[in-house]
Amino acid sequence: MGHEVLCWFGIVLLVGVQGCGGSEAPPAEEEPKLNLEAAGKRILERKELPIGMPAPDFELVDQDGKTVTLGDLRGPVIGIGFIYTSCPDVCGLLAASFLDIEKQFVEAVDEGDLQLVLITTDPETDVPERLKKYTDGNGGKWRFLTGDMAACEEVWDAYGVQRTVNPSADYVYHTYKIVLIDGDGNMRYEFIGLDDPEADLVRDLTFLLGES
Repeated sequence: MGHEVLCWFGIVLLVGVQGCGGSEAPPAEEEPKLNLEAAGKRILERKELPIGMPAPDFELVDQDGKTVTLGDLRGPVIGIGFIYTSCPDVCGLLAASFLDIEKQFVEAVDEGDLQLVLITTDPETDVPERLKKYTDGNGGKWRFLTGDMAACEEVWDAYGVQRTVNPSADYVYHTYKIVLIDGDGNMRYEFIGLDDPEADLVRDLTFLLGES
């Protein structure tokens, strides 16, 4: 039986559990696909954070094998999402939202004023080579980050992404989250839950880019 991963959606500390689906994760050698099929698209929480909450730093590796810290990215507005490449449905919505953001803010992305970042919730599967196939195959301009389990656990904890394992079923559950960071490195907005939130993201990113 392959390693299966399900998503845990819900407000952090007040968590509603909903499975992403029960299909088996594809083997690592298969081309990772962007799956957009998910029912009941609905945001559970959009939170505007108090100004002055520095985003936690991290040190991970991107799809090109380069070490990346938040400090390396600091300066532009940053959007961070948490997904994994073998997700059978819901994570594809977040990746699709980021692709839409790339199209709507093409100048900001190309000039480096807006940096999109994905961080895996399944580092055992999502090695850099797999992340590069996923990124290139979907035309993403994001940095897709991974690392060893200890490094990723530190990032999940720091950003309030809950991830637990059901040993008997070999399932991993995680919080579905997007975080927006301003040009000063402060966390400004959180989106928690299952949604297709392009409208809110566009509005909030437009505001943050206007501040920069």
